[in-house]
Amino acid sequence: LAEKLRAMVAAWYFSGVPRPVTISAGVAAAHEHGLTRDQLVKAADEALYAAKQAGRNRVMLSGALHRTVASL
Repeated sequence: LAEKLRAMVAAWYFSGVPRPVTISAGVAAAHEHGLTRDQLVKAADEALYAAKQAGRNRVMLSGALHRTVASL
């Protein structure tokens, strides 16, 4: 779902915006990356930071390796 949203935003033309618009996302899964809301938000936030550090416009899955799900 996050990758689909990222691709849709990257492909969309935003009237009046002089350059392409992109997003990055961090993804965390219940039970795999945390059990509480705070644990999941922290895991997703860390993955988002990793996505931005890796070059932006990508989706990163939380985890020790911060595997790249997709990038352009």
